[in-house]
Amino acid sequence: MVTQLSTVTYVYAGDKHLNNQTVQDLIARAQQLVPQAQRIELDAAQSSIYDFREATSPTLLSDTAIVILSNMAQASTDLVKEITTYISMPHDGQSYIICQQLEGNAKKVKDTLQAAGAQIITVQDLNKERDLVEYVISCFAARKRMITRNAAQFMASVLIGQADQIQALSNQLCDDFDTDPIDIDVVQQYTTAAPQVKGFAIADMALAGNGAAAVVQLRQALIQGTDPLAIIGALASSLRTMAKTAVAQAGLIASREVGPSWLMNKARKQLSGWNTPAMAKCFELLAQADAVAKGAPGDTQYALEQAVMAIATRGNQNA
Repeated sequence: MVTQLSTVTYVYAGDKHLNNQTVQDLIARAQQLVPQAQRIELDAAQSSIYDFREATSPTLLSDTAIVILSNMAQASTDLVKEITTYISMPHDGQSYIICQQLEGNAKKVKDTLQAAGAQIITVQDLNKERDLVEYVISCFAARKRMITRNAAQFMASVLIGQADQIQALSNQLCDDFDTDPIDIDVVQQYTTAAPQVKGFAIADMALAGNGAAAVVQLRQALIQGTDPLAIIGALASSLRTMAKTAVAQAGLIASREVGPSWLMNKARKQLSGWNTPAMAKCFELLAQADAVAKGAPGDTQYALEQAVMAIATRGNQNA
């Protein structure tokens, strides 16, 4: 929870969920300080200085406001200048301006507002495994609970880039279990029931070359009622990560376009023995399985098993 608030606060970049959560915390804090304030939301990309002046001006209902300005990277020069002027002016009522930028290059806007005296909150990225694990631990700490490090690492690995789901699962575990610290057995009890998690587990087995075990896990998942589309999605996601990693290694795209560095390192290890035709064949088999799962003629389980075995043999089921 954010405890300090300035007249103008700029929440900048970082993980989208953390960015949005920071903005919500700021709004909640402002509402505690000025409960009578009006809440006004503006899109900086479409707002003029007159929209801003109207939002921050006293009305018959209230002389204070909480103004949330989104998409600051697209704000006009005049609007940014108006905000800096607002920072320097005395005000009869206490209003709070919360500026937000989720993505895009808004460093110039940030620097301008910071020089004028705005509070800048640079939101953390969760692109590194270490940062994601620490975020898991912090979610439990916020509930005055603990989680073992290997359990936190497991959560981070199965909920890649999903800070909102990590927070939700952390809260659910704290609500449902008195164990302190929460250990990996408890976490696995919850996460292995998730269809996408099962899909990634099957994908990891297949990419490790363990086709037989992957097929066994696939059959068990389908018997238990796991949606085949979730499994197909996880398999395709793993292959796409490998494909992007290969392209990044060739220097054709930036590494950041692949995903977190630790995810790219994992994909780099899995790439051994693969070539473009083999990967194309596996994508084709997954597309066929997807079509069958959605109602095309054929057997979904058979189509999925063919895809899994193709992945396990680097595109050669006869290997």
